[in-house]
Amino acid sequence: MEKYRRPRKVGRVKGFVNEIKMYFKVRSIISSAKVYPESAEKDAKDLFKIFLR
Repeated sequence: MEKYRRPRKVGRVKGFVNEIKMYFKVRSIISSAKVYPESAEKDAKDLFKIFLR
C-alpha cells in the first residue's frame, strides 16, 4: 500500500501574497500623502517607517 502525501497548505501562500499586496498599497498611499507644513515632512516619513515595521 502506497503512502499518500498530505497536500500542502495553499492558504499560507495566499496569505503571504495578500500581505505583500497590502504593503505596497499602504506604501503608495504614504508616498502620495502631502504633509503640511513641509518642514514636518521628514518627521512624518520617519513615523510612517516605524508604522510599517
